[in-house]
Amino acid sequence: MIYNCFVKKIKKFNQEEVNIIKNVWNVNCTHLELYNAKHQCPICKKKFKRLPDVETFRKLILQFNATDTAWADVFKTDRSSVTKIRNKINPIKTNTIWDQNRFNDEKKYYNYLDKKPVEDYLSLLKKFPRSSEAQLLKIAEITKEYLELFLQNDFYLNSEYQNIKDYRTYGVSDYLYCVKCKIKKSINKFDTVGVDKTFAKLCTYCAELNLQQYNKLLDKNKSNE
Repeated sequence: MIYNCFVKKIKKFNQEEVNIIKNVWNVNCTHLELYNAKHQCPICKKKFKRLPDVETFRKLILQFNATDTAWADVFKTDRSSVTKIRNKINPIKTNTIWDQNRFNDEKKYYNYLDKKPVEDYLSLLKKFPRSSEAQLLKIAEITKEYLELFLQNDFYLNSEYQNIKDYRTYGVSDYLYCVKCKIKKSINKFDTVGVDKTFAKLCTYCAELNLQQYNKLLDKNKSNE
């Protein structure tokens, strides 16, 4: 087998490459684009495992050097799910210089704690509730270890951090993100569902399009019976 390490990364698979991948891993459902990976297919009445096992994915990434977004498109899932299975093959090793001793030494050396980087991170955390903490830490240019040490030494900012985390979990923004069209829209463009009246993950327009596709498939299946 020829390793792919010197091949330019694939951002989107062509049809020939998709066919090769499907010969290795394929899900026996043609409706994957119509429903969320967490749910069962409304047509087949079954829940399908979209991602391959670790060993199968290992074989595939040796054959194709592709971005996680490209793999997600083939498997009809989200990029983070692909990243998780890739990390099982190549675990990310993180080394940090930040421990309590280093934190105390630097505090003593400068004779104060600079709150601005942590305050910037907390601002991002509140402003972008759907972004992961890991993503926002990178933007704020601080590490998780440093943040934890800092919050242990600042009661006020630690309280604010806990309040923001509660807000991210339970709070409702004036805008919500549609997982289908990938756009943030005002909450009046989302229906509420269930007894607890939680907002749908799809905007009303995308939900209507999904319903139309679903009804077409039902009509097609009935005509073939």
